[in-house]
Amino acid sequence: MKVKSILAEADEIVSDGRGYGDPVETFEHIAEIVSAIKKKEFTPDDCCLVLMVMKLVREEQFHKKDNLLDLAGYTRIMYYIRKKHNGAQK
Repeated sequence: MKVKSILAEADEIVSDGRGYGDPVETFEHIAEIVSAIKKKEFTPDDCCLVLMVMKLVREEQFHKKDNLLDLAGYTRIMYYIRKKHNGAQK
């Protein structure tokens, strides 16, 4: 039985949207809501980074595959956000 890598699994999850829609649009929406609540501008990139930090902290406290899978997924989403908003790969 072939085991799927965490990166391949995360890419599959991000690519199919899991019924949540486009991940970049989702993070744009999250940024709008957080900005309104905090009365300070937050970017989709900021919001994605916060969730990445949360997964790193959780992984530091207790190893779970889900932490690493989500971290890989958020990394992929951040790439898409930056690609869309910066127009080019950094």
